[in-house]
Amino acid sequence: MLEEIRRKIMTRKCDMIKFANTWISEISPMVRLTLEDNKEMARGYKVLWNVDVGFEIGEGEYRHTVNMSTKSCSCRTWQPRGIPCQIFVCAYYHIELEPEHFVEYWYRKDTFLKAYSHFVQPIPNMKMLPEANNPKIEPFAPKPMPGRLKKKRTKGKDEPKKMRYGKVSRKGGKITCSKCHQQGHNKKYCKVK
Repeated sequence: MLEEIRRKIMTRKCDMIKFANTWISEISPMVRLTLEDNKEMARGYKVLWNVDVGFEIGEGEYRHTVNMSTKSCSCRTWQPRGIPCQIFVCAYYHIELEPEHFVEYWYRKDTFLKAYSHFVQPIPNMKMLPEANNPKIEPFAPKPMPGRLKKKRTKGKDEPKKMRYGKVSRKGGKITCSKCHQQGHNKKYCKVK
């Protein structure tokens, strides 16, 4: 099992590095799609700028405020995700900056490659490993439990009981009288004399 896990980790690291080399920009493709959607939504917004760090952006009947120095927005979608929301995109375009430069560092290609920079080294087969002089670790001997040992095993609930000496259980059987040969009573309660 450990060998299979090691092989999967080695192939996954190789696949992830190949995947990162196919990126057309410095941010991941999934983030790039989200950013493109935000750019599309930001087209119809109206922007008011205070010529410092504050923006007021109108979205229909709603108005959002943006502070560029603290990177905070009243819609509160940029802070947890790290991807500029449509409000921020609109503000960046108003001051002629590209929003791709303000995507958080954990979505960047160099951070992605840094996560996969530690490699698992190949090792020989277990049959080729040298023999160790250490003693083998064996499991503990079973500890005897207190009490008398059982001679018979415990039967399951659905397992039928074994009949001994030809006796039949009364359950489900009908009693027959030995005198009159009628069912429902035995010879002790027979009314025929």
